[in-house]
Order: sequence, then structure tokens, then C-alpha cells
Amino acid sequence: MVQLSRGLLRLGAGILQGCDPAEAQIERDASGRPVLTAVSRSDSDLNTSHRDGAVAIVLSRGGECGIDIESLSGHKAEEVIESLISHGVIEDQQCPLESALTQWAGYEACLKADGRGLRDGLGCVLPGPVGPIECPTLWGCDGKTWQIQAIPVPVGLVGVVACAQGVRVVSVPCLGAGASIG
Repeated sequence: MVQLSRGLLRLGAGILQGCDPAEAQIERDASGRPVLTAVSRSDSDLNTSHRDGAVAIVLSRGGECGIDIESLSGHKAEEVIESLISHGVIEDQQCPLESALTQWAGYEACLKADGRGLRDGLGCVLPGPVGPIECPTLWGCDGKTWQIQAIPVPVGLVGVVACAQGVRVVSVPCLGAGASIG
């Protein structure tokens, strides 16, 4: 899975940098997030997420982006639901796991788009209206605005992409286990 994730990352970097994927220039920031060299995140960005045999990548032109996928099986549902309740995202323990995990993925995608991770806590994120995020909705994070939207993913997963307002998302593929990129 790590090899597939690295391959997608290199392919995406090649697309955004206009070069052969083998020649794409990628570095890691202090948080381990992939960043393109010689290209500003405000010009082009990419982000990946992998979980339980699936990998997703988002490529954007014109601004920052983030993506998160979560598995519906074997997940620490109680921990996610408690965290979302404490931050006022969902109201009670009866929230369906799929809905709770989609909200959780929204938080992670937003934080990734902002160039940070969960270590900074969910409190930085100001979510839009509580409820489904199938249609684009605006969330905030420390004074910035992010467009958040659930994405199609394989059965058993949920996924959300976040990008700066007005950004054109180039691609959001999600590949399951056993997939290859060539």
C-alpha cells in the first residue's frame, strides 16, 4: 500500500510540475506532508491519504488541498464519536458511524489543506452546518476558508476533500487494494 501511495504521489507531482513522474521533485515538510519543490502550494498542491488497503490522492491548481479517507470497519468509533461530541460537531452517541466518520474526515482534510494535522487539535476548525457534506460546504480554519466535500470512495470507506475557495480540483482518485498504477 505504501508503494501504491508513493507511486500516486509521484504521478500527481509529475502532472502538476509538468514533467515525467520519475523526475518530479517532492520533499517532506516538518510534519511529513509531501510538498512540491519549485511550486508554491498556492499555485498547485497535492495530498494523499491511505487506510485499510485503499489510497486516495487529490491534486489541485490554484490553491492548497487536503484529503482524508476513513474505514467503516475496525475503527475506534467510540473515540471518534466522543471527540466529535466534545467539539459540537455531532449531538449524541446515536450518530451513525458513517456520518460521524465523514465529519471526522472533513476535519482531517481541512487540517491537511491548512498544512497541519490532528496534533493541532480539532479546535482550530470551524465546521459549516452540522449534517451531510455531500454538497460543497465552507469550513474555516484560523481565518482561512476551505471548501469541504465528501467524495466517492470504495464500499466500506468514507472520504472528504478540502481545498481553498475557488480552487480547481484536478483529480481525486481512490484505489482499492490490489490496484496498480502501471
